[in-house]
Amino acid sequence: MDDKQLANNQIKYTDMKLKLFIYALLALLVAGCTRDPLQEPEKGGGRRVIISATIPAETRVAYDDDRLTLSWEKGDQLLLVGYYADGSYAGHSTFTWLRGNSFEGDEVAKAETYKAYYPAGAIKLDKNGNVLPFDENFWAQTQYEDCTTAHIRNKLLLFDKNANALDQTFSLALKSDILRFTLGGIPQDVGTLRSLIYTVETATGVFKSLQLNVNGVTFSSALDTLTAFLAFDPAVVKIAEDGEVKITLIGDKAYKWSNTIVSGMVYVAGKRYTANVSGTWTEIVNPLSYVAEYNVNQAGDGFVTNLTSAQAVATLLGIMH
Repeated sequence: MDDKQLANNQIKYTDMKLKLFIYALLALLVAGCTRDPLQEPEKGGGRRVIISATIPAETRVAYDDDRLTLSWEKGDQLLLVGYYADGSYAGHSTFTWLRGNSFEGDEVAKAETYKAYYPAGAIKLDKNGNVLPFDENFWAQTQYEDCTTAHIRNKLLLFDKNANALDQTFSLALKSDILRFTLGGIPQDVGTLRSLIYTVETATGVFKSLQLNVNGVTFSSALDTLTAFLAFDPAVVKIAEDGEVKITLIGDKAYKWSNTIVSGMVYVAGKRYTANVSGTWTEIVNPLSYVAEYNVNQAGDGFVTNLTSAQAVATLLGIMH
């Protein structure tokens, strides 16, 4: 065998060894995959998951007043509060709407069950994962133009306080209410409307006021009606027997309508109520009565919390706006 043949045989032998090495490596990889399959992320490991969340059909979060229904829409978010197997608080996570009844988010590490709340951004929790009471600022609402409902989207409280696993459907119930105002015979002197204030006598001599700011509505000889929507918490609003109800419109001038409800009213969570008004509207001449009756500043765009403060007095006297 000459040197050339010897060299060729050496090359073939080297190629064969390389191929055998590659085949052996592939066999080891296949065998390794067979013995040790890929594992699902450990439960409670913070993986990305999709859940299902429904709204009751009878109240069925865009609001359609013609059909009295709610529906999920782009940007809606749920807050899922997780609990360990012993029921203690494990943490919370925000889930964002995808489509239909599907929301996507990260599971809470080691959590076994969850409670769901909407809207996610409004929910405040204590150290044990309990929902804290909502303050007055949460209920601030501004309606743009007549007969629109977009402003109540993030004021509709939807809770599922049953402990569910992530693979179960969360069934959220409406905890707040909607009040539709259908108002007529409004004096044109009201002019450009800034606020609607709904006041109820919850007990003898005790009143509760709810305020809706309004933009884009000006009353005139051609327009004397208003359809407005206000979301509120029925847990803190009711009408006592023989209680007074007042609706005040604050614009260029302020006018009030009032009535007495003999049988009173207890609002039930998850309902839509209607206030139909077409009676007499009385002008409120003295701006000091805004704060005396409603704690509302003269601008009509907020409540005065300290009736004796210098700013409150100055505002009422028209020194500050």
